[in-house]
Amino acid sequence: MTENYLICVNDGQYTRRNSQSVIDLAIISENIYNEVKDCITLTHESVKSDHIAVYLDVKSEEKIEDNQTTEEIWNLKKIDWNKWKNTTKQIFSSFEYVNREKTDDLYRRFEIEFEKCMEDTIPKIAKRKLISHRHPVWWNEEVKDFKRKLNQAQRRFKSRSTPENFQILKNAESEFQEITEKAQEEWGEHLGEKLTNARTAKDRWNAFKKMTKKTTNNIVLPFIDCDGKVLFNEQLKCEELEKTYFKGNHLKTSSFDQTHYEEIMKKYKNISEEMFDQEMEEKEYNEPIDPDELIGAIQRLKNDTAPGPDQIFSELLMKADESLYNVLSYVFNKSWEEGKLPKPWKLANVKFIRKMGKSTYNNPSSYRPISLTSILGKVMERVVTSRLEGYIETNSILDPEQEGFRHYRSTENALLSLTQNIFNAFNNNEFILAVFIDLEKAYDSVWREGLLTKLYDNGVKGNIWNWINNFLKERQARCVINNHKGSWFETKIGLPQGSVIAPLLFNIFIKDIFANLSCKKCKFADDGTVWINGKNLNDMEKQVQKDLNIIQDWTKKWRINLSIEKTEYCIFSRNGPIKKMNLQLEGKLLKYNCNPKILGVTLDEKLSFLKHIENVEQKAHKAISLLRMIKGVAKVSTKILLQIYQSIVLSTLEYASSVWQTCETNITDKLNKIQRKGLAICLNVTPTSSVETLEVVSGILPIHLRREEIATRTLAKINSYDISIPIKQILDDWKTN
Repeated sequence: MTENYLICVNDGQYTRRNSQSVIDLAIISENIYNEVKDCITLTHESVKSDHIAVYLDVKSEEKIEDNQTTEEIWNLKKIDWNKWKNTTKQIFSSFEYVNREKTDDLYRRFEIEFEKCMEDTIPKIAKRKLISHRHPVWWNEEVKDFKRKLNQAQRRFKSRSTPENFQILKNAESEFQEITEKAQEEWGEHLGEKLTNARTAKDRWNAFKKMTKKTTNNIVLPFIDCDGKVLFNEQLKCEELEKTYFKGNHLKTSSFDQTHYEEIMKKYKNISEEMFDQEMEEKEYNEPIDPDELIGAIQRLKNDTAPGPDQIFSELLMKADESLYNVLSYVFNKSWEEGKLPKPWKLANVKFIRKMGKSTYNNPSSYRPISLTSILGKVMERVVTSRLEGYIETNSILDPEQEGFRHYRSTENALLSLTQNIFNAFNNNEFILAVFIDLEKAYDSVWREGLLTKLYDNGVKGNIWNWINNFLKERQARCVINNHKGSWFETKIGLPQGSVIAPLLFNIFIKDIFANLSCKKCKFADDGTVWINGKNLNDMEKQVQKDLNIIQDWTKKWRINLSIEKTEYCIFSRNGPIKKMNLQLEGKLLKYNCNPKILGVTLDEKLSFLKHIENVEQKAHKAISLLRMIKGVAKVSTKILLQIYQSIVLSTLEYASSVWQTCETNITDKLNKIQRKGLAICLNVTPTSSVETLEVVSGILPIHLRREEIATRTLAKINSYDISIPIKQILDDWKTN
């Protein structure tokens, strides 16, 4: 049912008389479940059957005409960008600056003027969401026009089969064939360009989905609560999602350190009063915002960034006149001086996407929240983040093991730190005992007042502290699911998902979680690993347990949950199976996992990477299927197909390859078969062709040479760093010894 997107809407009542069987199921497809008001088992009805009738109440009065639903939206495709630039120049060059005007009043005037510009230049259209009748991915307006002409020619010839009409039909068919081939070629070139320009695997995948109109099914299904009741109503589902992600109901507050909480809250209150009364700290990060900072932040925006509730699009800012930037600079500095954000910057539409690999989506925890906030607010966040990041990195405030969301850092660095230590232990005939720490809903659990005291203790004061303090206060959000907008509610804990500054603030909040450990460690954002090497497993177990207790104490003080179910350990050894240990957190035994997955790489006890290569094979085969699909839906040149192959297949085969390139040749040889299959599709030859021949013809390096090149490049990159990072120190020690 999950694979075919079907929903069982029974209310849980028995459907057989004198039996506890629920054999009669009411199953509907996802695209109509919004039309089902209720599902009732009619146990009171007297029917001459041992089966009980199931009644579905369907909205029949709300007829959907022509299989379409409408929604009015701004049509940016029809905008005249020259007119937009001239309009913003005309309106904002005469913008009035009022002395002593409050931030909210100033921003409201700005919004009114900006909306005038939009109304003057951007048409609104009724957005039509077709439930069926999809066109090919390469279909465009030009093809649509020629298809209309072809249909007319067909109707004309059908009504009057004259030689003249026949010739018109043949010409229309020829023209339509020509224009479709042209559209397919252009689409293929555009897709290849998008994938080539994408910087990360995520960007490549997003570009692919957008170009192929491959939408992820993120319909939020009915929820089943703890009493077995099914929630169909969209508002009730919004309320359940709100409780799950924004009210802190998951936090075990009774086990937290109350004394520490009261001390920090008192300290926060004193800091707030001090920041309010004192003059601005004379530090570089507190200086007025320069127009160049604003323009630089706007230029870093992406065209397809989803807007927040204010519906201000990134493209409009990027292509506006300079006079708009001057007004924005004034608005930003007013917000900076007052330490207050305009209210629209604190609003968020929260959408939900399905978490991968879940067996059911009838539970709120099977979804991941994504906050869509104001684009202008994000521009200001980027300016503040740049300043805060400069101060934090210059003064080495973050822990050196943190590899997440930092310059010169990567998942590969974190993985190499762990795997290189494991190989070193193997060379010394030692074991490695590693624990993979999982924090439950880490971003959604951040104690805001605790974070702000940490910022202050690390020297972050003045305007920047006041602004971040206000950024975290009085934030409001609403859940948006299945075209339904829930009620506004205030969020009092956690960091807004999708915020520009949130990753840096999170790194600051958890920077000392591993501070007093004797074990070695690495982190990537909230994914943490601690390990110890040695020859005596009993001594190693005792030491790791001490460190786990320290981590547990930290979580009690700073009010964040450890996920005991997802925190696992593994013993790496060349000597085969090892006895299990009694490692505990909160009195519960941790699970042993012989194939832990960390940052996208699956490890095993002997570090053979056999399981990882199997996983890579599966992902690569899916990527090959996508490549075949692209070739099937449009006429794409060999050159573009090879670019797409490198973007979606090779990127899968090569992810973190410098970490696992030590695995045996007979294991990695499996990847050659994938390369052969992919290149055969691109070159339009039989898959039995020699992989060596295909590589020569396509100009693609053999996989083992690609891995060597990547490893060499990674090593050179690490050695070129003029900063101290753990993996560089490990490699320096290895070279010394």
